[in-house]
Amino acid sequence: GGPEWVVSNGYQVTTTDFYLWAVVLGGILAFAMAWGIGANDVANAFATSVGAGSISLGWACVIAAVMEFLGALLLGSRVTDVVRKSIIDVAYFDPTAPEGALNGPEVLMIGSVIILLVSSCWLIVATFLELPVSTTHTTIGAYIGV
Repeated sequence: GGPEWVVSNGYQVTTTDFYLWAVVLGGILAFAMAWGIGANDVANAFATSVGAGSISLGWACVIAAVMEFLGALLLGSRVTDVVRKSIIDVAYFDPTAPEGALNGPEVLMIGSVIILLVSSCWLIVATFLELPVSTTHTTIGAYIGV
């Protein structure tokens, strides 16, 4: 069936059950994006150290895993704040805001899933072709396209 509707604060909104597929697909694509980021960025950062024999490949993987996790944990909220406040104006997607679209949350959610799809595909292709690309430029460029 189609979407189920409920009325909230005088606005007709779609229930979250209708968009469960986007959450599941977004989670899968987030893992693909994480793999692409790890494969491409870690190779960019540690290629010279491993190639020069300064550290072994095993130690490079351990250091990279710890540092990538700590970076996401300690600085991840600042990055998402910049994207949320400086790159995308979420007021355009808020149906209760004067300039907001009635289907804004759905558009933002589907747009974010598409950004994950395109960014992860690009990173995986670039990694396969051994191209050192910036994951930040990839993601921010995709968000600007929304």
